[in-house]
Amino acid sequence: MAKNLFSKFQLFLIATSLYCNIIAFWKVSREVCNQGKPE
Repeated sequence: MAKNLFSKFQLFLIATSLYCNIIAFWKVSREVCNQGKPE
């Protein structure tokens, strides 16, 4: 039971870090695109 709960928690941590990385990458790429455009 505890082992199963721990593995689920590990999966949750991995999913959260992946989600944060995707959002950070999206924000950075959007900022780079906005800087590249002429005002």
